[in-house]
Amino acid sequence: MKSSKDCRKYGVEFNDNKMLSKAASLYASAQAHVEKEQEELNRTLSSQVLDPLKSLEIGAPLEDAHHLAQHYMKLNNRQLRFRDAKLNPEKLPLLRIVPSCKLLKKRISSHKHSTDTPPFLSYQR
Repeated sequence: MKSSKDCRKYGVEFNDNKMLSKAASLYASAQAHVEKEQEELNRTLSSQVLDPLKSLEIGAPLEDAHHLAQHYMKLNNRQLRFRDAKLNPEKLPLLRIVPSCKLLKKRISSHKHSTDTPPFLSYQR
């Protein structure tokens, strides 16, 4: 920015060599235009690329990462169970049912806990 100002100043103040002063003025205006375009490009990149990336980085909840880690651990455990069972054809259907049975057991226990109210509160007419 300083060199474009210096060139513009030279083009305005020193008119003895018309060709050189005109070239300095043209160079100064071209350089100022390039710097303006560069600032605009930086603003555009910041608003369209950097800001969304920052919001993704900041807004990415750890809960999602934790959920994915649990999901992959379950898949890994399931694969290990199948591998350890040596794929006995009689036990294979039972191994497939085990995860859903555990889920049902959790749901039943949570439902029991949510309906554990004293008898006088649960009675309705």
